[in-house]
Amino acid sequence: MAFSSCTLIVIAFSYFPASIVTFLVKERQPEHNSKHQQLVSGVSLPAFWLSNYLWDLMIYIVPFASAIILIKLFDIAALTGSSDCASCTSSTFPAVILLFLLFGLAICPFTYCMSYMFREHASAQTYTIMINFLIGVVLLVVSFILDTVKSTQSANNALLFLWRFSPLFNLGNGLMNLVMAEAKAVSQSTGKKNDPFSTDVMGFELIYLVLTTIIFGALAVGIDYALTFPQIKNMTAGDHSVDDENHVDDIDVEKEAQRVASGAADGDMIKLHNLRKVYKGGKAAVRNLSFGLKRGECFGFLGINDNDDEMLTGDVVPSSGSATLSGFDI
Repeated sequence: MAFSSCTLIVIAFSYFPASIVTFLVKERQPEHNSKHQQLVSGVSLPAFWLSNYLWDLMIYIVPFASAIILIKLFDIAALTGSSDCASCTSSTFPAVILLFLLFGLAICPFTYCMSYMFREHASAQTYTIMINFLIGVVLLVVSFILDTVKSTQSANNALLFLWRFSPLFNLGNGLMNLVMAEAKAVSQSTGKKNDPFSTDVMGFELIYLVLTTIIFGALAVGIDYALTFPQIKNMTAGDHSVDDENHVDDIDVEKEAQRVASGAADGDMIKLHNLRKVYKGGKAAVRNLSFGLKRGECFGFLGINDNDDEMLTGDVVPSSGSATLSGFDI
């Protein structure tokens, strides 16, 4: 029962990251764009991620408390540290609670990093469940099998340090080690008590959960900060350079472009110089747009899309060209 309980717990908790990743991907999509609106309004990246983190931890309280209560209600001896457990100590159940707590702290930033892999929130939810099932349940079973075969035990010991970067694997392996320690004590009638915080039981799992909380948290914010640089964002956007078809601009358009190129518009409040946006497939949405606007001037730009406005707010990164607001490069 204890072995199957560990597996079922990991399966159940593999669904929690899917509830997080959906909203992260959705608010980056152009049709929603709530994250960009917050950042443009003055919210800093650390504040944005900290608020997400605190909210996700509040949500995690529900499965966290449910798991602890169910483990106690079903009296899984190896996890509760009851008198029926031959290898347990008084610190066994507190160690299990700490394991679940640290898992919650680590799985959130781990999911934040995974969210950058997806563009659609619906598919993100499905793939997140599949990936976590793979690196949680499947790796746990594979590690258990490798550890039972003498010829593969050394290979498993080496791979454990890699697999422990998965918070779900740490949760399952920590619980499994407690179960196996109790089974070994019963089968060999040693009566040896195992400290759950030792590296032979779940010590390494607890350490890795703390480390991955810091590493994945810093990585999630770091990736988001790196994407604020247009050069890096352009690399991920997959823009292409294409030659324009023969097109003749109006005389006033050419004069304005010449004024901007000559530097006469450098003192304008808003200045666009050869601003260009080309999407995948070679679709040129904005073609070498150049004009300048003086302070207090009202201006209406007619076009078939609003990519110029999106580039001015930083929502869309131009493929080439430059834009300044009061002399600041945007």
